[in-house]
Amino acid sequence: MAKKRRGIAQNHHLKIVQEVRETAEKEKVKRDKRLEKRRKDKEELMRKLGVSLSGLGSKGAEAPSEPGASTSGGDVAMTPADSKKRGVIRKIGKKKEKALVKAALRAAKSRGEQIEMDPAKVRRLLLGKQKGKFRPDGKERTRDKAIRKKREQRERRMGKNQSEDEATDYENDQ
Repeated sequence: MAKKRRGIAQNHHLKIVQEVRETAEKEKVKRDKRLEKRRKDKEELMRKLGVSLSGLGSKGAEAPSEPGASTSGGDVAMTPADSKKRGVIRKIGKKKEKALVKAALRAAKSRGEQIEMDPAKVRRLLLGKQKGKFRPDGKERTRDKAIRKKREQRERRMGKNQSEDEATDYENDQ
């Protein structure tokens, strides 16, 4: 019986795995560079506009204090025994960020000549790149299509698309 050459397949597999790891590492480095550049550009724009980034990222008064956490005076915050843990608070800092972006956009519109950027570029820099609604070939994106189909399906189930006379006919039949 002929000897099977398992080493060749194993080496090929290892080579492919190594290439995948290398490409993932390169993509991670690219992504980090891009995010760093965007962060620097955003900070510079905010500095030019005179809007401070200091309020962003801090929890402030919106985040609840943990039960049993001590304050600066050394007192322990007491909570009722039946209080439940809140879980994830999803909107910490969201209002601050929106207000900051609005203020920056207003400032950019008023001082357009001084910062040498058009408001569309400022908006894109502050909010990030918005994904297009359609593909380059003109078709609707898959995710948008799925969302639209589900919305239409819900509307049909709820009777939103029925006209008034069809709804009354249905009620009279029962």
